[in-house]
Amino acid sequence: MREVMVEDGLTVRFPGRSVEFLEGVDIGLLIADLAAGHGDITRRIRRSGLKQAADVANGFGYRCTTVAEGDDWIEINVTNRRRRPVLRVV
Repeated sequence: MREVMVEDGLTVRFPGRSVEFLEGVDIGLLIADLAAGHGDITRRIRRSGLKQAADVANGFGYRCTTVAEGDDWIEINVTNRRRRPVLRVV
């Protein structure tokens, strides 16, 4: 059983689906957020979908940075390029 996080506290399960299907759902949710014009988006995606997510973000005029990583997932932050980056003390 595979899960996709739609937003905090809401996951959807897809029994018997391939990893490629889940990557498509991840990218589709990201595209929906970008098309809605959200200024700052944080989303957890499959690690293998990072390049495609960065390309899609770039196409919409956003920058994509990695926030956190797990075994098979990566959390990205997508910000409009016109906004200045927020510096964080690590």
